Amino acid sequence: MASKKINISSLGAKISEGNTTTEGWLERENILWRLKQYDRSVEAFDRAIELNPEFVHLAYYGKGVALNLSH
Repeated sequence: MASKKINISSLGAKISEGNTTTEGWLERENILWRLKQYDRSVEAFDRAIELNPEFVHLAYYGKGVALNLSH
C-alpha cells in the first residue's frame, strides 16, 4: 500500500527543466527513471556527467540501466 502511494505521488511530481547542480541532475534522473521516461533520464545523466566528473561512476551506471530498460 505504501509503495503505491509513493508511486502515485511521484507521477504528479514537477520536474524542473532549469539549471541546477550535479546532485540536482542526479535527482531529476531518478524521478524520470522511476516514471519510465528513460530518454529524458539519460539526458539528465549526460548533464550530470558534463558538470562534475566526480559523479561519473554514478551517472554512467544509472545511464546504462536507463538505456537497458528503454529497449
